[in-house]
Amino acid sequence: MRTSRRLISGLVGIAALAAGVTTSAGAAGATGTAADEAASTKAAITASCVKSNEYITDPWGSTYRLTYCDNVYGASVFHPRVTNQRVGIMYSTRSWFGCKSARAGSWRYYTWADEAIGTSDQNGWGMMPGSQMRSSNPHLIIPTCEEG
Repeated sequence: MRTSRRLISGLVGIAALAAGVTTSAGAAGATGTAADEAASTKAAITASCVKSNEYITDPWGSTYRLTYCDNVYGASVFHPRVTNQRVGIMYSTRSWFGCKSARAGSWRYYTWADEAIGTSDQNGWGMMPGSQMRSSNPHLIIPTCEEG
């Protein structure tokens, strides 16, 4: 199952890269060097989240439309309802997120970690803290989680 999660993430990342290269190259025009265009493309991709047409259903029956954003390597994923209980580690740096939630004044993003840790029944499903995100303003594109 983890392999398919990484495959989905990788394929969407490649698609975003291709779209970013086309957009940045057109915007840079003849005035920028190839190195400038490449740097601007990488910055544009890192700065943005991409809403996909893919959906995933978690083990509890909730279905989410996936949004891909950049995060730090080795990011921690925490239990959605238990404070500071780490349930997973994210090794991919372009990952999908299903929804967002605010806790103690900061955003957290629901995802499925690359590696589940601990003894929780979450199996790696949980919230990544906003401090682990590299994309700019992911809260503007990722929908709010339904409480229930």
